[in-house]
Amino acid sequence: NLSEGDGQTFDVRARDAAGNWCDNASTYGPVRVDLTNPVISSLSSTSHQENVWSNSPDANFSWVADDLLGDGSTPGAGIVGFEITILGQSTSLGGSLSSFDFHSSTWASLPDGDLGNLGLVAQDGTGHQSTPFQYGPILVDRVAPDAPGNLVSSTHAENSFSNVSGLVLSWDVAVDATSGAETYAVNGVDTLGLTNWSETLVDGVHSFSVRAVDFAGNIGIASAFSNVAIDLTQPDSLT
Repeated sequence: NLSEGDGQTFDVRARDAAGNWCDNASTYGPVRVDLTNPVISSLSSTSHQENVWSNSPDANFSWVADDLLGDGSTPGAGIVGFEITILGQSTSLGGSLSSFDFHSSTWASLPDGDLGNLGLVAQDGTGHQSTPFQYGPILVDRVAPDAPGNLVSSTHAENSFSNVSGLVLSWDVAVDATSGAETYAVNGVDTLGLTNWSETLVDGVHSFSVRAVDFAGNIGIASAFSNVAIDLTQPDSLT
């Protein structure tokens, strides 16, 4: 049995029945032996973090694979290819044929939902495969949430005058079938997930729009609370 390594050669000489050896040997080699599986040392994505919702249907992935012998430093047979699996579908990619392979790939038009893990396997020139590397789950949501329902005020009415400066609004949790509503924006200001809003108003007419933002960053259409007229000024005295 051959040991793992590079540069093993074999000399073959002939000997006749009288015991004479030929002067010249035939050489076979060097023989390279690689008994070690390649290793995927890292896999990352700039478009989709693991277990974090994204509104991008196009995912890019980058990874590093090594094919070294058992001593951890001697180059092996080299990476010849990869197999990527997602949603039960596999795609094969060629490798660099070197012992160190930095690779990247883009997976376009992913559907919405929890897509599970991306699996990646490397194969070297001897047919050895790496342990499957798992990345995920990959979460995609491209659909904006519904408008918040039941937007009301406990302090003011729409299209009416008031001499109360303190406004309070409230609304129901917005429907978002995929990732869910994470927070809301009142006139563009984040409520930090609250379904109510308080504000001190000055004289004038005020209107408010409330939009839901889901966990993938999609912004929904607005619900409106309009024409709140504030008059805090005393009328002039009669003369």
